[in-house]
Amino acid sequence: MRLTDQHNIRISGSRHHHRPRRLHKSQQRNANTFWKLAGLFLLTGFLTNIPAIHLHNLLGFENSWWLDMLQHVGYYFLLTVCLFFVLPSQKRTFYFFLIVFGVSVLFEITQVFLYKIGLSRKDIVSNFLGISLAFLWYRFVGYMKYRYAKGY
Repeated sequence: MRLTDQHNIRISGSRHHHRPRRLHKSQQRNANTFWKLAGLFLLTGFLTNIPAIHLHNLLGFENSWWLDMLQHVGYYFLLTVCLFFVLPSQKRTFYFFLIVFGVSVLFEITQVFLYKIGLSRKDIVSNFLGISLAFLWYRFVGYMKYRYAKGY
């Protein structure tokens, strides 16, 4: 028996056979990232497509354009910031911006099919503003970290 054959026999023995397979750190990180992204998009789909849980309905306010706009800007600002933390290695490029904005438009389009309402340009503009503010915030925080590191 060659040395490699002995090695294969030893590894295939019962001592190693029942050991659970562990994921590599990068595989575990990718799995966690997938579930975090899935959770964020399920939450977004839930919040955008169920009118009963919109803020004005929960608080008992009459729906107004500014409150609706504030909700969209605030939610998409928070969603984009969460995406920055969930995807730390993703570059904050114009293409990333377009993907996030495109997903927000897709959620608005689902409302057209689910509730037979028209596509709201105001909601799309609000989503755009929220995502834009998050990108500006990210740039500002990066600039402030740079200034602090340089001692300005």
